[in-house]
Amino acid sequence: MSIKFDWSYFIHMVKQDLLLEYLTKVWQLDLTVGDFETEDDRVAFLRAEIEKLATDRFDDIQIDLTKVRQLSTKPGVQRLILIANNSNQQVDDPYVDLNVYNRALFYRVNYHDIFQTAYVLNEVQPRKKKLRHGLKSVSVKNLMGKTTELATQISEYLTKNEKRGEACKVDSHDFGSSICFTAYPTNYPQDLLFFDGEQWKNEVNRPGFQITFLYYPEGGRLEIDCQGSWQKKHALMQIFNTAVLESDVPVPLYQLQFNLDKLVEDGFEMVIDPQDMGEEPQLKSIRLKRRHSNTPERYTIEIDNGTGVTPIRDAMNHRRLTLEYYEVDQAKISFKFPGLQKTGWVTVDLSLPDGNSPGSDEKDEKAQNYLEKWGVISREDESSPSTD
Repeated sequence: MSIKFDWSYFIHMVKQDLLLEYLTKVWQLDLTVGDFETEDDRVAFLRAEIEKLATDRFDDIQIDLTKVRQLSTKPGVQRLILIANNSNQQVDDPYVDLNVYNRALFYRVNYHDIFQTAYVLNEVQPRKKKLRHGLKSVSVKNLMGKTTELATQISEYLTKNEKRGEACKVDSHDFGSSICFTAYPTNYPQDLLFFDGEQWKNEVNRPGFQITFLYYPEGGRLEIDCQGSWQKKHALMQIFNTAVLESDVPVPLYQLQFNLDKLVEDGFEMVIDPQDMGEEPQLKSIRLKRRHSNTPERYTIEIDNGTGVTPIRDAMNHRRLTLEYYEVDQAKISFKFPGLQKTGWVTVDLSLPDGNSPGSDEKDEKAQNYLEKWGVISREDESSPSTD
């Protein structure tokens, strides 16, 4: 994720008294703000005062308010409220009738634990990530706070290979069964001179971006989410492997990858090519595991009748089990290919990270080929596209 923070817009969107409370309470920054003829003058004054700060302090505030901006959406505010309710905290929100920027900033100032949990969950939600498993298993409690060496090595790698990222800050967050490290590499500030249509102005620019690591001790599973090619992501995972896990066993370049969530995603269908004359496969059962939970909360859904994925998906909807909060860690799929040995039936059992039950005859091979064609199983290779 690139960090492009529009200071003027953010200052304009939040109440001045709340912003001043944030700067005073969180950063011990005491600003005296007088009266201004226009809103633009007020915004320009506050922005200029913040940009006068030392580089490290400015970067810390910008990173922090970037998190606020990430939760300044309707789903983001709903997540804040849900986490507050789940933690049995009574929140008196005086900004309930104002925009989402004010509400997110209010939680940041007054309920930081709720805010931080909501932010990290927002960042690690299902998306296209690079994944490795079978790495060294280290307990979460032994990894918390191991950020300094990770920040140093990320900065060294980016400076050498991309000529950016000279400064890097890393946060860590404990989910109990997993741990999240979020890195914010930035360049040193640059003074930009530009013409706004009326006059020349100077602006301090500190470009930055974000790298998110999510590590599960169970199975030694590591996920990374950032912009860049698969080679870059692999290099960053190797840095995590050495700096945080302190392992000298290299991260595998290639691994068989399972995406069992895809089986129950909206719009997914298990389509069989006409020439194979196969019946529509049946997703017979799945097991759902709570994401980022301190307790091993699991649900198993089994279907006896019907075909395709709709019966399982309907059962999930009936129980209000969504991929936002649960991941599929086991699945059973039945295929039928007429004319291929005996009945033609084949059942495949899949489990994370790479549990598979492939047979060796023709119908088993066909089933595995379809799982790859649908994207449930993937094989990474050097032709994997860049995501720059």
